[in-house]
Amino acid sequence: MQFHKEILPQLPRALKIISPSAAAVFRKKLDALYDQLNQSRFIHPDPLEAALKFPEAGDREIAAFLSAMFALGRVDLILQTLDTLFTHLPNPRKMLLELDPDNIPRQLMGIIPPMKYRFFSYARILLLISSMAVVIQKFGSLQQAAAPVPGESEEAVYPGLAAAMNLRYALERGAEDQIRRFPELFQGEDGIPGIIVPEVKPPFHRSGAAKRMMLFLRWMVRRDEVDPGGWNILSPADLLYPLDTHMMRVTAELGLRSRKSADMSTVIEITDNFRIINSEDPVKYDFALTRTGIHPETRSLHRAESFWKDIIS
Repeated sequence: MQFHKEILPQLPRALKIISPSAAAVFRKKLDALYDQLNQSRFIHPDPLEAALKFPEAGDREIAAFLSAMFALGRVDLILQTLDTLFTHLPNPRKMLLELDPDNIPRQLMGIIPPMKYRFFSYARILLLISSMAVVIQKFGSLQQAAAPVPGESEEAVYPGLAAAMNLRYALERGAEDQIRRFPELFQGEDGIPGIIVPEVKPPFHRSGAAKRMMLFLRWMVRRDEVDPGGWNILSPADLLYPLDTHMMRVTAELGLRSRKSADMSTVIEITDNFRIINSEDPVKYDFALTRTGIHPETRSLHRAESFWKDIIS
């Protein structure tokens, strides 16, 4: 467990921008928006599509993690990259478990052909998947690597943040092991760069928002028409918002944040305010709210000032 008691005083508290009475009005309108837009027909185009192709949770967590980590840039290129990757990894959990622990990256080179995407060079793709193989062979799943140690979880104010830190830590150890064993393959790398797997660490006002990690957790923990679920170590109440430019604008329009920086402190502030609205499932509205700025059928809503005024009035 990497979420130690010592970092708890560094966690910011939300400014409680909205009152409980205002929260009740918010919830009624946001629930209506959820019913309208949180539908599978609005998923495409989205990296989540790749994970939805895997019915088994053990395969899905691997597909979802890679899909979330590749969620940078143009979605059509992301989907092309993921399609190529999973063409060669059709049974990801079984394939990673069966790799020789002493020769993981070289065996992967025989499975995955040379490819790259943005910051993901072929070597970095091999390093990421090799570290995932190390973690899955050691823990049995990514979920178990992210799980809190009994007796410490009670101290974690934000269990979703703790899980993200645990998983990042396990993958980093796996990457260091592979770099040490195969320096000729991973020349110049000293670990997994934050651009590949977001770093989650204090001080949180200087930490990135770790949007892709929080997106992965949303996919695997929540279960509805959009999010497939598959993990049981967290509840929806434990999740934090995946913060991107769309959510930054939405929360500004709705008056749900005061901070201007897209960092982890802002993620916590936004999540805490959504917890006032819906304590059991604060991230419930993420897909519906951000889809207004992404999906072609709903993009006009995002630009309409009257749309946001109606929600907050």
